[in-house]
Amino acid sequence: MAEALLAEAKTTMPELEHADIQGLLLRGYGNLPAACFVLLVIEDGRRADVGRWLRQMASQVTTAQPRAERETAVQLAFTRGGLRKLGLTEEVTRFSCEFEDGMTAPHKQRILGDHGESDPSHWVWGGSQSSTQVDLVLMLYAAARHAGDTSRLRELHSEQRSRFEEAGLAELMNLSSRTLLQRKEHFGFRDGIAQPLLGGTRLAEEIGDQANVVAAGEFILGYPNQYGKLPETPTVAARLDPENDLPAVAGGLHDLGRNGSYLVFRQLSQ
Repeated sequence: MAEALLAEAKTTMPELEHADIQGLLLRGYGNLPAACFVLLVIEDGRRADVGRWLRQMASQVTTAQPRAERETAVQLAFTRGGLRKLGLTEEVTRFSCEFEDGMTAPHKQRILGDHGESDPSHWVWGGSQSSTQVDLVLMLYAAARHAGDTSRLRELHSEQRSRFEEAGLAELMNLSSRTLLQRKEHFGFRDGIAQPLLGGTRLAEEIGDQANVVAAGEFILGYPNQYGKLPETPTVAARLDPENDLPAVAGGLHDLGRNGSYLVFRQLSQ
């Protein structure tokens, strides 16, 4: 029965709405080795300004649409605290419990092994003792002319910073990255060799062995998962979507989560 369900899920994979999906969900931007991750905080009383900035960002965020070789990519993620500051949290239902609880909940410490020096009370940001919590993460990627070249990334960050600061977003921290030596992580394994192929993508269609293709719903909301079921998705009341930008679902609600995903963002020191 389980095998039949898996086979059915793989043969009925719907086409992905690439124009509404952030590119990071389908690719790792290996051709854009210069990257930084900007932790942002919404300043008090600036919700309306941030809302206007988000409307402008909608056209700047890099989607999963196939396009010519790009030099930059811009991605955006929200924390639950950030959504609360934007006035959404109390109106949104069915977020995953992992997102609702966050990573500092006591039972999460047991699951994740966050004890001793790794206890959330010692975290540099986002911990249980942090006076300032992260509201958004702005992820920037850029091409490099040679190893270690970050000139285009610095330009991109400067461009974005002038806009988000004007909108009432303060930069808490800018976490830069670098390409690992021989592209191997600290335990000696080559980075990026175990990326799953998602159903509905060009690569999944081209590959002969469908056993290596994973249903899109395992990562992207709004699509069947490996068992042919639609995962739960956050929804909002129809009155919060007056222009009907979101698809309608049962109960007179609109699907806020469609084409989105959950992102785990942790800073680890090895």
